[in-house]
Formats: sequence, structure tokens, C-alpha cells
Amino acid sequence: MRINRRKVNIIHSLYVILLIMVTIPIFTSCKKSTITIDNSVYVMENKFVSGQDSSYMFQGHNNDQYIVKAENGYFFRLNGILYFGDETLDTFIPLCTQANCLHGQATTEELRYECGAYVGAPISVSSLQYYNNNIYVRSYFDLVSKEERNAGVIQNEKIYSISSDGAKKRLLDIDIASWVSPIFHRGYIYYSFTDVEEEDSGGMLRPVSYGGIARRSLATGKEDVLLDRSRIIMGNDGVQEIYAYQNYIYFRVTDKQNKDHLYVLSLLDNKLNKIETEAEAFPTFYFMGDKLIYTYYSEDMEVKKKVYRADLDGSNEEYIFDIVDSSPRDRIGADDNYIYVDNGLKSEVLRGTEERTLRYYDIETYEYLGEVNLGNKTSWLSLGYGDENYYFYFEIDMDKERLMYFDKADLATGNVELKMLLEWEIQ
Repeated sequence: MRINRRKVNIIHSLYVILLIMVTIPIFTSCKKSTITIDNSVYVMENKFVSGQDSSYMFQGHNNDQYIVKAENGYFFRLNGILYFGDETLDTFIPLCTQANCLHGQATTEELRYECGAYVGAPISVSSLQYYNNNIYVRSYFDLVSKEERNAGVIQNEKIYSISSDGAKKRLLDIDIASWVSPIFHRGYIYYSFTDVEEEDSGGMLRPVSYGGIARRSLATGKEDVLLDRSRIIMGNDGVQEIYAYQNYIYFRVTDKQNKDHLYVLSLLDNKLNKIETEAEAFPTFYFMGDKLIYTYYSEDMEVKKKVYRADLDGSNEEYIFDIVDSSPRDRIGADDNYIYVDNGLKSEVLRGTEERTLRYYDIETYEYLGEVNLGNKTSWLSLGYGDENYYFYFEIDMDKERLMYFDKADLATGNVELKMLLEWEIQ
């Protein structure tokens, strides 16, 4: 749905605040498992807890995060602007309370800076998080000082907290110079960190080695290292993607032989395990209820890729089905109803000579049900596999970029309608 710019006024500003705030639910169940972390109580259920858990379902490859799930809808970071969309996506508005603002449709950078929803381009991974009724963004712009932001002054990257109505912004007193991929989940910020840096051609310090993974308590600010070079010899790629799912944290590590390994941390007892697999090439993995699902990477086109499942700690591996028309770089995902296989990283798809497809299977019988053709203009950036409602993806066409989506309810009929949510000119 396109935004009607002529109707942006004071009523719109009040509407933004009221729409987002009035539907925030209260957890009322009396049987939920809880845990106390630094004198704060957190729900530790074996399912997604809105407002407390990382939006793993919209987390792309390499921790790209442009969408997060909230209690009553979604927040989007698109073209430097924060948007809010309700659960039906019938309402899709910039998170700005200023009257007569042009938001993302401003014709100059100076006018874009003045928008209350402007946060700058997501240069870093994991640059959008949602936790406890606040949005967290990493930005090179001073979002607190209106004068600095409006002038487009570039600073060192920092983390800001933005209230869910967009009215309040706060700079977090955290030095994130060495942080990579921060994930907010059940009482902590989990992040990988760098321990080796060197100057690039522009004189900027860039990480060339990732030192390990740590966490910071959201209640007290206390930090502790979970994994560093004293426990495993890492290669220069170090810690890769970090995923938070239910009561576990997953992260991949590359060793000196350039082999990938998956570690899982239990939040209930702080036990850290390395998940062992028989294959040398580590699988692309995802989550399916109380199970891990994964498929091994292979460059051999003659090898039919198999899908496996295991317990969330990696134990009890079992084969479940073969991928239809598999390609070496197929990625796998799931939601409550389907298992998905995405060929978006296939070389021909990346070059635009082959169309990107999303194949889907029944989550209980593993029966192949069909595929959704996403066309040959999709971006290589991933937006995850979505929640039970929507699948989102980027499309690039000449000088324009679009956020596209489809309603997963259409999968049951096989008649899937691809829709555009927002379009903007590539700067």
C-alpha cells in the first residue's frame, strides 16, 4: 500500500501514537516458566515471546535485519526511514510524529534528515532490533540531537533506543566499537566482538578477525565472554551468524582450516555445546518447532540435497526428505505450517539469468506442495522466512527498489499474489 502524502498532518501524528500504543498486550498466563536474570524476571517459554525475543523469523543471512516483529505488527527499516505496519499491513506509516513531513519521499537529503523517522541506512548487520516496547537501531547519525541529524553529521556508529510511537529517542551508553551482530533476547544483548583491527585505504579501522562472542545484561550492563580464542582457534572469519531461538543461542565459528562449526548455548543452565555433524561442510540450518532442521552444503550438482532434523541441542539427527530440484546453495527455513527451500544464493539467480523460487513442503508429512516464483529481479539480501503471516523480499528494478511480500494464507490454494508494500528510488 502506498502512502498518501497529501494526508500527512497533525491528525496523522496523533494517529501514529495512538495506533501503536493502544494494542500492546499484557502477558496474563499464570503457568509460564520464568527465570530471574540480574533481579529481572523473564518468560522462558518454548515458543516466540513477543517483545522479549529476537525476531529470528525476519533475520537474513549474515544477520541482516530490516524487519522486526512487535506485539501488534511490524517495524521496518527501509531507505533510511523507520516504518510501522499493523498485522494486516493495511496501515503502513513512517514512525514520525511531525506534521506535514515528507518522510522517505523527500526530494533532498536535507529534508530526509529532518524527518522524525530518519535513522540512516543500515550499514551494519543486526541494525534493527525490537525489545520491551522499544526499537533499537545502529546509526552513524546523531538521532538525539536534531541539529546534528538535520545537518547530516556523520559520527562513530552508536546504538539508539526509540519508543514504539517514535516520540522518544535515547542514546545507549555502550561502547560498540568492537561489536558485531548484536541480538536482543531474553534479558541480554548477545554479540560477537573483534580483537584485531587494521586501517583500510580510507584510514578507517576495520575488523579483520572476530575474537569471540559475549553478552551484556539489559538490567545491569554487566558483560561476560561466552567464547573466545582461549576455547577455540578461530580463523579470520571468526564468529558468523548469531541466532536466538527460544531458550538457546546459536552461533557459527570458522576455524583455521576454514571449516564451520555450530555452537549452542542453553539459557537455562548456561551450558555451551558444539553441535557435531558427520559432514565436513556445515549445513544451512533453521528452526522447526522444537527441532533444528538443516541441509548440508555441497558444490556437487549430482548430489541430491537431503534435509535432516535434530533436537535443539543438535542431538538425535535423522534424515527426513530430499529437496526437489536441489541446487548447491539452497537455503532452508520454516514456520508453523511449512518448510521452505530458497534458491536465492544460486549463481544464476544472483546474475538475474534464472528466476528465484521458494519451494514449500508440508511441515508434518514433508510432502512437496509447490513453489512460489519471485522473478529475476530479487535482491541478494535476505529478509528471513517470515512469521506465520507474511514472506517479505527485496526487488531491484533499474533505479528503484521495492519491498515485496505475499500473504502465506495464499499457499494453501496455490494462488499466490505478489504485492508491493513500498517503492523508493535508489540513492
